[in-house]
Amino acid sequence: MLNLGIDIGLFNRRLDVIFDYWRRNSFDLIASLKNSAIGGTLYKYANYADMESRGYDLAIGITPIRTKNWNWKHFQLNFSDFSEF
Repeated sequence: MLNLGIDIGLFNRRLDVIFDYWRRNSFDLIASLKNSAIGGTLYKYANYADMESRGYDLAIGITPIRTKNWNWKHFQLNFSDFSEF
């Protein structure tokens, strides 16, 4: 598994930019497979596949109002992409 990221806070942390790239290899994924039913069962479980997933996440956070006793936070826009093979 690989996960690389960078976090940037600008303007006294009123603007946050977070970027992550990730990649993960999975193997021996178990699935239900249909067989001939000669042995009395129609389906069997087997280690069926390998998979590589990778993607990126981009989050932009804004704190538009900040006072001494209260701040409006957690306004974020998130962009993600996911690929599998």
